[in-house]
Amino acid sequence: MGEKIDKDALLKAKGYLPAPQVIEKLGVHHTTLYRWINKGKLKAMRVGGTGDAVEGSGGRLYVNRESLIDYLGKEAAEVFGFIAA
Repeated sequence: MGEKIDKDALLKAKGYLPAPQVIEKLGVHHTTLYRWINKGKLKAMRVGGTGDAVEGSGGRLYVNRESLIDYLGKEAAEVFGFIAA
């Protein structure tokens, strides 16, 4: 068997953040995050599974960091800790 890949670390290196982290930092409901993604305001990708779950049987949802910064604006992204001050 091969080595186990740390998907979180790999996706973070590629500029993606776990949806639960984004939800927690912004203080929004997961439905709000889905709405932003479905309206094309944020780019996201799902790893494993299908369905609507942020985590669990629906797989894990990751939000593209650059699209988040563009949507929030640089000052807000800095305040929420998505970019360094």
